[in-house]
Amino acid sequence: MDELSELEALVEAARGITQPGLVLVPAAPAHPLRQRLLVLGALATAMVLWASAFTGIRYALRDYHAGSLALLRLGVMAVTMLAIATAVQGRAAWRFTRREWAGLAALGLTSMAIYQLALMNGEESVDAGTASLIINTSPIFTALLALWLLQEHLGARGWIGVLMGFAGAALLVSGGGSGMHLQLGALFVLIASLSQSVSFIIQKPLLERLGPLLVTAWMGVFGALCVLPFGPQLLVDIRRASPAATLMGVALGLLPNAVGNLAWSYALARLPAGRASTALYFSAPIALSVSWLFLAERPGLMALAGGGVVIASVVLVNLRTRDDQGD
Repeated sequence: MDELSELEALVEAARGITQPGLVLVPAAPAHPLRQRLLVLGALATAMVLWASAFTGIRYALRDYHAGSLALLRLGVMAVTMLAIATAVQGRAAWRFTRREWAGLAALGLTSMAIYQLALMNGEESVDAGTASLIINTSPIFTALLALWLLQEHLGARGWIGVLMGFAGAALLVSGGGSGMHLQLGALFVLIASLSQSVSFIIQKPLLERLGPLLVTAWMGVFGALCVLPFGPQLLVDIRRASPAATLMGVALGLLPNAVGNLAWSYALARLPAGRASTALYFSAPIALSVSWLFLAERPGLMALAGGGVVIASVVLVNLRTRDDQGD
């Protein structure tokens, strides 16, 4: 009876991000406090690395094109993580069902290829801090996807949060000065945010079936394959780039891409996707601080105002989720 109650509790905790009737949540650990600390540590690691990546991208883009930098990052991630996964799990790291292969390919396309290309094309003209604020719209898109795909209900508070989120996003993708004008770079970053939201929906069930290590490794591999057409440009950029820019590209592949995504996958496998995504709130303040310290970049007042509206909107949507879970 105890095991049955424990299983029911875990299924309820994962409600809203798994398919009905399909139990994907792993067994609870024997030490809940230790598990919570590990999850918090994983989230903190992912947020610090991801937030720092905004500044690293801006630095590397001085010598690299967006596509070639994406291939460099994803190539480093793919080789490193696949080697580790094969060493740890052997042939099992290469044996999946057709459905799992398709899911991993879709995850690599959305979370790696589209996200990286859109973000880095955006950061060619958008400062790191503003880009991180735009990425904070991701939980809003996640809530809408859950409404569409999982038939979740937002409620009045949730819809207010969604409308606020889009109002904040409108401020973020608009420039200051006399009147509003659309920024193409900001739109690219907004596409990256939407792609990230889609990837969260795809990633959760894969994590429960395959585990963080395999999912992280193969999302990197499929992401790298998607941006392989930028290979010739990468060869040109490597010859012309400064050693510091190339080293930054390698570091971006090892730290935010490999370690950051592995840490995020570990946490996402143990938390509902909506709750895990609230950790993204902390990404923008860290990114703003790092970009100011190392690149002397300061977002405009309109960007800061839009970012504040977006964060408030995500809090409203998340409060709606918690209220629903408490009913």
